[in-house]
Amino acid sequence: MAKVELKDYSFYRDDKAIENKTLYKSVQENTTLILDTSICNVVGGNEEIKPILEIRRSKEENKVDITTFGYVGRFTYKKVEFDITYRFGNTVLDRMITLVNDFDVKTLEYEATNSKNSSDSLAMKILYMNFIFKLEKLSIFGLPKSYERVEHHDSKLRGQIDISRFIKKDMPFVGKISSVSHEQRYVQEIVDVLFTALQIIVKSMGSLVQSRLFQIKNLLDHHANRKFVDGITIENALYHKSIQNALYSDFKPLIEISSYIIRYENKLSYKANNIMNGLIFDVSLLWESYLYTLLKREFEKNGWVVMHEDHLTVYEGRFYERGMKPDIIIKHEGQKKILVFDAKSKSMTYAGKNKFGAGDLDRGDFFQINTYMSYYEKRGYKVIAGGLLYPLGKKFDEDKCHSNKWFDNTDTMFIVDGVEVLKTKSLKSIFCREKRFLERINKLIGVV
Repeated sequence: MAKVELKDYSFYRDDKAIENKTLYKSVQENTTLILDTSICNVVGGNEEIKPILEIRRSKEENKVDITTFGYVGRFTYKKVEFDITYRFGNTVLDRMITLVNDFDVKTLEYEATNSKNSSDSLAMKILYMNFIFKLEKLSIFGLPKSYERVEHHDSKLRGQIDISRFIKKDMPFVGKISSVSHEQRYVQEIVDVLFTALQIIVKSMGSLVQSRLFQIKNLLDHHANRKFVDGITIENALYHKSIQNALYSDFKPLIEISSYIIRYENKLSYKANNIMNGLIFDVSLLWESYLYTLLKREFEKNGWVVMHEDHLTVYEGRFYERGMKPDIIIKHEGQKKILVFDAKSKSMTYAGKNKFGAGDLDRGDFFQINTYMSYYEKRGYKVIAGGLLYPLGKKFDEDKCHSNKWFDNTDTMFIVDGVEVLKTKSLKSIFCREKRFLERINKLIGVV
């Protein structure tokens, strides 16, 4: 099987895909083949179908041009295995994963130095880490329980007499009573799904599981029935009535992650999808969540709140009504002050518009963030600053990135900013760059 190694948001001219005649024939002269998220089980993101990669017949003979978009992971298409990794490296990726899950990054250092084996799929590694962190966080609530009918047949009355069974089994009376009670018990399907997923993860991250999930692992070991978990068991766990309870509602995302892990390991298929082609992960969503978590930790104090995807509606009630969702806002409701940001996961190197294109800042992104800023200004907010937040592929340059006025408004700043990711190989350097980014945002808030 041909294997093509790629990175997200990148362009390649490759001759390896040509090894597979079926794929190459699909890319006819002047024809573009776009592979989208409908061919994979998508981890994260939403239900909207988006492109994963685009394949074109190259101008160079017997080669193909491949453009990737905002996904990492591994999948197979027409017997070619595409492996897409994160362009800024595993150190940055690991930091984002752990921060979004609200755990100290030392957990990943521990895993990396103590695990002999690791998943060869980046998407699976992300799933494993998410599972471990989420299960640890949720285990303080215990596992989901529901009331079940339990039948008894012994010398003691438990609950109430089961009349029909009493007549059939206990007449004439010989010392045992058929009774029935309703008791809270762990939901077997959920226990089995979590147990099976955890057993898979133990193979590659055993030491991390043992250190983080020792108690909950023992609980699952004790209550699991150890039968093969098929698609029906997974569906029953996902839609069990117990997770409608507010106490256990956060278990649903964990069960969904478990289902991906089990299906990938056992090549199980969904009812609506006959072939398990692979797993991909939306790094754009991860970048956005990473920035949101950073800012929330720093600014949720002294009356400030940090909100993710604030829902705005314009022209309500009209046929052209539209909804808008700025990625991150930092707001002080009492003082009616606000900062408005959109997170963009493409690398920013400060390339401007020229004859070859629009440069690093997309025209649509530019007008979109200005629309969000105008919306809040018209509603009486003091817009301190707004702009776009990127992974910075070059050292931050304030003269290039920060404007002291928004159009002609000298009371509002327009910025391009983010966390520097260039040549980042150590956690210490990431921490320092995060700190500098937060200091710049703090400076903006202190301007007025």
